[in-house]
Amino acid sequence: AGGGGGDAGERRVAVVTGVSGFIGGHIAKSLLDGGRYTEVRGTVRSLSSERARAAAAACGEGLELYAADLLEPGSWAEVMGGATHVFHTASPFKLVVNDVQGELIDPAVKGTMAVLRAADAAGTVRRVVMTSSGAAVSDKSKLSEPGYVFSEKDWNTTSSHDVEPYRYSKTLAERAAWEFAAGKAWRLCTICPAYVFGPVLSAAADSTSVLDTKALIDGTYAPPKRAPKGASGVVDVRDVAEAHLAVAESESAEGRYLMSSPEDVTFLERARLIAAAGCSELAGLPLPTEEAAPTTARRRYDCRKVEAMLGRPLLPPERVMPDTARSMLEVGLVKRNT
Repeated sequence: AGGGGGDAGERRVAVVTGVSGFIGGHIAKSLLDGGRYTEVRGTVRSLSSERARAAAAACGEGLELYAADLLEPGSWAEVMGGATHVFHTASPFKLVVNDVQGELIDPAVKGTMAVLRAADAAGTVRRVVMTSSGAAVSDKSKLSEPGYVFSEKDWNTTSSHDVEPYRYSKTLAERAAWEFAAGKAWRLCTICPAYVFGPVLSAAADSTSVLDTKALIDGTYAPPKRAPKGASGVVDVRDVAEAHLAVAESESAEGRYLMSSPEDVTFLERARLIAAAGCSELAGLPLPTEEAAPTTARRRYDCRKVEAMLGRPLLPPERVMPDTARSMLEVGLVKRNT
């Protein structure tokens, strides 16, 4: 069992669910650029959507698109046929919803089970790497403990259907995945990233973190307005994609991999990191200079496990935030007021 290189003539077929998403797109591009897979398949909800076209264009030649829906279990059999490595990134990331069960929990949990059951039924899958979240690791229970550091051993126990439902959906989905994977011939690993930033692949990028950064640099919070309160761990999408691939290729990879900056970074601090980059492309952006209220509690994170896997430190927020802003300007997601 397990992933790994194998013979040069070995057929290796990768499936990336949610390939039109921020993380899924970067994983597919990395798989194609690496040239180690016979086929790279990506799933989208609709083959005719603008997001599907943007994903295909961003990834270039070689990406095979399949239509599959998280809430339609029968839609996954075709794409999983002959697959050897599955990267399950598809899951809703919505912080504001009207129907928690229908918009968040069902797609996250039932969708994960549909993907895993189809992967299991294929009979050829050796490794499944699931994009979970730092939201399934950290919670509010330890905020009162000075100096507490979250790691892979921690599980979110305070979120619920009514309190932080997004974080709850990710926790339920990851727990369900581990329960299902027990005793299977294939091996599961989960990647638990904090808030994911980094270069966008196209102007169609619309993940929540991308839209947050767009608001930071397009004048939404420029004086006299203020940046919203709140803080999160920061991680680069390039690191997240590389970790997925590294785990898929490793015979020894096991369990969960938390990915974050060492501690939470506020909205205002993200803006200041962009301002401090000191490069001409980012000069003069209408960035916020004050925040609506001070952020008092910050989570801290221990990411030594994934750094050992990658053989290097994760990219720091000082690099991640300017690179994110720069890419948005390059693809035209944010227009300069010149």
